[in-house]
Amino acid sequence: MDEDIDFTVTGMNMSKTFAARRLEIVNSSPSVQHLQERWPALLLEHQVCTEYQRITNQKLKTELYAALDSHTNSLLALA
Repeated sequence: MDEDIDFTVTGMNMSKTFAARRLEIVNSSPSVQHLQERWPALLLEHQVCTEYQRITNQKLKTELYAALDSHTNSLLALA
């Protein structure tokens, strides 16, 4: 599926529609199914990371890995 996607064009379009998308999500709290139908690119890993960065100005994977690293000992103790 991802092989047929032009990530450059998708990224540009998602960037252009960010304000409208954010307004729609904040004002109407749509279901995940609605978001999937209306904004299917939001379910692509690349766009999840990009959208997170648009909102927080931080890189998702960097934040995730740092959080995992900070909890490694606790997580290992559960095993």
